[in-house]
Amino acid sequence: MVVLHVTIQVKPEHFSEFLEVARYDAEHSEKDETGCLRFDVIQDRDDPNRFYFYEVYRDEAALVAHRQTPHFKVYFEKTQPWLAALRPGVNLVTPALITERKRTKEGAEISWPSKRIALAIQ
Repeated sequence: MVVLHVTIQVKPEHFSEFLEVARYDAEHSEKDETGCLRFDVIQDRDDPNRFYFYEVYRDEAALVAHRQTPHFKVYFEKTQPWLAALRPGVNLVTPALITERKRTKEGAEISWPSKRIALAIQ
């Protein structure tokens, strides 16, 4: 399993366009790629123009395949001029612990991360 953690700083005037294209890439990554197990777009609480992508791929080949997809190419081409930093921060990490289910204080069951991820690391 390969986990990609990306930090992106967007120019404020391109916030809306960026979010729209990022959503398109994330949704199609999970929907169209069997090797993409999770793709979250997370917004920083203190800086609304800073985003984090949390992407989980079955293996290195799935990550390489992701970068060849039409939706990634659209994302990459459109967003480059909207970035405040020339190069986003990219970290490849390895999951140290994955829990399949948890309960909130109120007793509601939640899954984090998705069951697809838990199955992939078995």
